[in-house]
Amino acid sequence: LCQERIMRTTPLASKSKPVGAGGGPTVDIYGFRLSVGSEEPTVPREYILSPSVKENLVNIVRVVSSGKFPVLLQGPTSCGKTSMIEYLATCTGHKFVRINNHEHTD
Repeated sequence: LCQERIMRTTPLASKSKPVGAGGGPTVDIYGFRLSVGSEEPTVPREYILSPSVKENLVNIVRVVSSGKFPVLLQGPTSCGKTSMIEYLATCTGHKFVRINNHEHTD
């Protein structure tokens, strides 16, 4: 969906409008502006940004910065979905809450 809907119409080098249209503070993540949460934005030093992880982060940030689409991450167990979102939350100063969702979740 990211490839179809966003990447086709948004050049990689373009800057998006801030998500917090109310004039709130934003932070630049890979050339895209994301709103800052209630925590202090920090860059976790223990997170390893391999080329494939960085590519996935750029794609997620691109979609989130558009403010147009919800994001659902799918993938096998332990492929890095949760840690990638936790990293992004820390970088933008947002609180991170993990909720396991599976076939037994009500």
